Amino acid sequence: MLRDALVKGFEKKKTDQFLALADSAPLLFVQRSQWYAEPARSPPRPLAALPAILAIISHTAGSPCHDLETCAKIVFDIQQYHKYGKGHLWSDIGYNFLVGGDGLVYVGRGWGVEGAHTLGYNAWSLGVALVGKFDATRRLLERAVERGHLARNYTLLGQRQCKQTQSPGNATYAIIKGWPHWSLLPPILAQTTTTTTI
Repeated sequence: MLRDALVKGFEKKKTDQFLALADSAPLLFVQRSQWYAEPARSPPRPLAALPAILAIISHTAGSPCHDLETCAKIVFDIQQYHKYGKGHLWSDIGYNFLVGGDGLVYVGRGWGVEGAHTLGYNAWSLGVALVGKFDATRRLLERAVERGHLARNYTLLGQRQCKQTQSPGNATYAIIKGWPHWSLLPPILAQTTTTTTI
């Protein structure tokens, strides 16, 4: 029911942000205020390169979600863990966007700013985390290219290619390997002084 209300609310907004791609289902964003995000401790840093040259796909730990209420709670809990959990104490949620199992896109840090998801790659990438299934993920990447937030010749990577992790899982990783822009090897990037504690 809340998802229906959210969709209706989005339909009333005649802004470019919520327009559907011509050949796709609508791509609907849940703004930070709608999942009750806490403010970041400090302003986000802009990416080292605009538009982003990498898209890094990961998954979140824990249970998947299938409705707005559950997904919003999980996204909020992730932010709490990233800000206050042992070994984290980041300024904000680490991802730029999270794709819920409900098919909605949850705004994390947003466009054009550095995340805290993949050390050594954050300053150059759009970090997308999956909370359950990932129906909207490919459309999110297409939208990012359309709107100039992601380079047209961007490189697509699974987080496991950049650090010691099993994220994303084997099934998801096998799928994204068949998507356009996926690369077997991460590019060599200029060194930056940033860390994941931002």
